Amino acid sequence: MKAISLWQPWASLMASGAKKIETRSWSTKYRGKLVICSAKKIIPEGIKGSLAGQCLRIALHRLEGKQFDEGLARQAVAGHPMIKIDSWPYGYALAIGNLVDCIPTEEAIKRQLDPYELVFGDYTPGRFAWIFEDMEPIERPFPVIGRQRLFEIEKSAEI
Repeated sequence: MKAISLWQPWASLMASGAKKIETRSWSTKYRGKLVICSAKKIIPEGIKGSLAGQCLRIALHRLEGKQFDEGLARQAVAGHPMIKIDSWPYGYALAIGNLVDCIPTEEAIKRQLDPYELVFGDYTPGRFAWIFEDMEPIERPFPVIGRQRLFEIEKSAEI
Protein backbone atom coordinates (compact mmCIF):
# COMPACT_ATOMS: atom_id res chain seq x y z
CA MET A 1 0.00 0.00 0.00
CA LYS A 2 1.28 3.49 -0.77
CA ALA A 3 2.40 5.67 2.14
CA ILE A 4 3.85 9.08 2.90
CA SER A 5 5.85 10.32 5.89
CA LEU A 6 5.04 13.60 7.60
CA TRP A 7 6.90 15.31 10.41
CA GLN A 8 5.11 15.74 13.68
CA PRO A 9 2.82 17.44 14.58
CA TRP A 10 1.44 17.36 11.03
CA ALA A 11 1.17 13.54 10.92
CA SER A 12 -0.99 13.47 14.06
CA LEU A 13 -3.03 16.41 12.85
CA MET A 14 -3.85 14.44 9.68
CA ALA A 15 -4.60 11.24 11.61
CA SER A 16 -6.97 13.07 13.95
CA GLY A 17 -8.88 14.73 11.14
CA ALA A 18 -7.90 18.21 12.36
CA LYS A 19 -5.92 18.64 9.09
CA LYS A 20 -7.33 17.52 5.74
CA ILE A 21 -4.82 19.10 3.37
CA GLU A 22 -1.11 18.29 3.30
CA THR A 23 1.02 20.93 1.59
CA ARG A 24 4.13 19.81 -0.27
CA SER A 25 6.77 21.32 -2.54
CA TRP A 26 5.95 18.66 -5.16
CA SER A 27 2.86 17.38 -6.94
CA THR A 28 1.62 13.84 -7.50
CA LYS A 29 -0.71 12.23 -10.02
CA TYR A 30 -1.48 9.44 -7.55
CA ARG A 31 -5.06 9.28 -6.25
CA GLY A 32 -6.41 6.75 -3.81
CA LYS A 33 -5.69 5.26 -0.39
CA LEU A 34 -2.54 6.53 1.28
CA VAL A 35 -1.11 5.56 4.66
CA ILE A 36 -0.08 8.56 6.77
CA CYS A 37 3.13 7.82 8.66
CA SER A 38 4.91 9.94 11.22
CA ALA A 39 8.58 10.45 10.51
CA LYS A 40 10.92 8.85 13.00
CA LYS A 41 13.18 11.89 12.93
CA ILE A 42 12.24 14.69 15.28
CA ILE A 43 12.32 18.06 13.59
CA PRO A 44 15.12 20.39 14.70
CA GLU A 45 14.57 22.04 18.07
CA GLY A 46 14.55 25.50 16.49
CA ILE A 47 11.44 24.52 14.53
CA LYS A 48 9.83 22.02 16.92
CA GLY A 49 7.95 23.53 19.83
CA SER A 50 4.37 22.82 20.81
CA LEU A 51 1.38 23.32 18.57
CA ALA A 52 1.28 26.89 19.80
CA GLY A 53 4.99 27.25 19.12
CA GLN A 54 7.36 28.08 16.37
CA CYS A 55 6.48 25.31 13.90
CA LEU A 56 3.01 26.73 13.29
CA ARG A 57 4.18 30.33 13.50
CA ILE A 58 6.43 29.66 10.50
CA ALA A 59 3.46 28.52 8.40
CA LEU A 60 1.37 31.52 9.41
CA HIS A 61 4.06 34.11 8.78
CA ARG A 62 4.09 32.95 5.16
CA LEU A 63 0.49 34.06 4.75
CA GLU A 64 -0.13 37.69 3.93
CA GLY A 65 -1.37 39.61 6.93
CA LYS A 66 -2.38 36.58 9.01
CA GLN A 67 -1.59 36.62 12.72
CA PHE A 68 -0.81 33.49 14.70
CA ASP A 69 -3.79 32.56 16.85
CA GLU A 70 -2.60 30.35 19.70
CA GLY A 71 -6.15 29.68 20.88
CA LEU A 72 -7.19 28.55 17.40
CA ALA A 73 -4.22 26.19 17.14
CA ARG A 74 -4.90 24.60 20.52
CA GLN A 75 -8.65 24.46 19.94
CA ALA A 76 -8.11 22.63 16.64
CA VAL A 77 -6.53 19.68 18.42
CA ALA A 78 -8.41 19.73 21.72
CA GLY A 79 -10.22 16.48 22.31
CA HIS A 80 -8.32 14.48 19.70
CA PRO A 81 -6.86 11.50 21.59
CA MET A 82 -4.05 10.97 19.08
CA ILE A 83 -2.68 14.46 19.69
CA LYS A 84 -1.06 14.85 23.03
CA ILE A 85 1.09 17.93 22.81
CA ASP A 86 4.79 17.04 23.15
CA SER A 87 4.15 13.27 23.11
CA TRP A 88 3.46 12.54 19.46
CA PRO A 89 4.32 9.09 18.07
CA TYR A 90 7.41 9.05 15.83
CA GLY A 91 8.02 6.37 13.19
CA TYR A 92 4.49 4.92 13.04
CA ALA A 93 1.70 4.34 10.54
CA LEU A 94 -1.10 6.43 12.03
CA ALA A 95 -4.00 6.63 9.56
CA ILE A 96 -5.28 5.86 6.09
CA GLY A 97 -6.85 8.55 3.97
CA ASN A 98 -8.12 8.91 0.45
CA LEU A 99 -6.04 11.36 -1.60
CA VAL A 100 -8.65 12.89 -3.91
CA ASP A 101 -6.83 15.85 -5.46
CA CYS A 102 -3.51 17.65 -5.73
CA ILE A 103 -3.69 21.31 -6.74
CA PRO A 104 -1.45 24.38 -6.59
CA THR A 105 -1.67 26.15 -3.22
CA GLU A 106 -2.74 29.33 -5.00
CA GLU A 107 -5.82 27.47 -6.25
CA ALA A 108 -6.48 25.93 -2.83
CA ILE A 109 -6.51 29.33 -1.12
CA LYS A 110 -9.21 30.52 -3.55
CA ARG A 111 -11.50 27.82 -2.14
CA GLN A 112 -11.90 29.71 1.15
CA LEU A 113 -10.21 27.13 3.32
CA ASP A 114 -11.15 26.44 6.89
CA PRO A 115 -8.99 28.69 9.13
CA TYR A 116 -7.44 25.60 10.72
CA GLU A 117 -6.13 24.44 7.35
CA LEU A 118 -4.37 27.77 6.95
CA VAL A 119 -2.79 27.33 10.37
CA PHE A 120 -1.60 23.79 9.65
CA GLY A 121 -0.18 24.17 6.13
CA ASP A 122 2.41 26.08 4.12
CA TYR A 123 0.45 27.80 1.35
CA THR A 124 3.43 29.60 -0.14
CA PRO A 125 2.96 30.12 -3.91
CA GLY A 126 4.55 27.36 -5.97
CA ARG A 127 3.63 24.58 -3.52
CA PHE A 128 0.88 21.95 -3.80
CA ALA A 129 -2.17 21.12 -1.68
CA TRP A 130 -2.83 17.39 -1.33
CA ILE A 131 -6.52 17.09 -0.49
CA PHE A 132 -7.65 14.13 1.60
CA GLU A 133 -11.04 12.70 2.47
CA ASP A 134 -12.22 9.83 4.65
CA MET A 135 -9.23 9.85 7.04
CA GLU A 136 -9.40 6.84 9.35
CA PRO A 137 -6.98 6.50 12.26
CA ILE A 138 -5.30 3.10 12.49
CA GLU A 139 -6.61 1.46 15.64
CA ARG A 140 -3.19 0.15 16.66
CA PRO A 141 -0.46 2.28 15.03
CA PHE A 142 2.55 0.18 14.05
CA PRO A 143 6.22 1.03 13.41
CA VAL A 144 7.17 1.98 9.86
CA ILE A 145 10.50 2.87 8.31
CA GLY A 146 9.59 5.98 6.37
CA ARG A 147 11.10 7.26 3.19
CA GLN A 148 10.98 10.43 1.15
CA ARG A 149 8.21 10.93 -1.41
CA LEU A 150 5.59 8.18 -1.82
CA PHE A 151 6.69 4.70 -0.82
CA GLU A 152 5.24 1.21 -0.40
CA ILE A 153 4.59 -0.53 2.88
CA GLU A 154 3.37 -4.08 3.30
CA LYS A 155 -0.27 -4.41 4.08
CA SER A 156 -0.53 -5.80 7.59
CA ALA A 157 -3.35 -6.94 9.84
CA GLU A 158 -3.60 -3.38 11.17
CA ILE A 159 -4.60 -1.91 7.78
